[in-house]
Amino acid sequence: MPNKNKEKKIIQEEKEFLNCNTIKDEHKIVSQLDEVTKETELKASEIFDIMENILESISNISEENKLALKFLDNLKNKINEENNIKNKKEMLNLLDIEYEHLQKLNEIQTNIETTIFDGMNIMQYQDINRQRIERVINVIRTLVKYLNTLFEGNMHDNHRTTSATFLNGDKNNITTEEELEEILQEFKKL
Repeated sequence: MPNKNKEKKIIQEEKEFLNCNTIKDEHKIVSQLDEVTKETELKASEIFDIMENILESISNISEENKLALKFLDNLKNKINEENNIKNKKEMLNLLDIEYEHLQKLNEIQTNIETTIFDGMNIMQYQDINRQRIERVINVIRTLVKYLNTLFEGNMHDNHRTTSATFLNGDKNNITTEEELEEILQEFKKL
């Protein structure tokens, strides 16, 4: 009778081990890959939003620069109408300095826009990698379904007998009940 109870316990442990629902999600490969793709997509979206906000701010700066240039052009026209040549030269020199400042701001703005667009291109590459991971997930899931179908039998596992620990012709009992317990425990750790 004690052997029957141990066999029942072993059968129960085998069933629990083989039941995929007992494996925690954090240990499932596809679940881990799904989590990676979700997080990657979320973070990429957040970065795109930040970059778009920066581009919008740069666009606002550009509009302000255009207004400043228009103002300077009007001021230059009024200075040219000035009759006092000394005042006129001083004002035109100050005006040229302001033009140079605005041109430098425009150059900086263009460089920032270019850098942001480069960053957006890199983020698109990240999205392509996320899509590749999703494709791997789908292949793995298809393979799992295929293997499950391939190894499917007509008899339910509950109706199968346990594995033999000793076969006729063996010189000694190769697997003791304790060794079987250890093997099952090792499998559970995976």
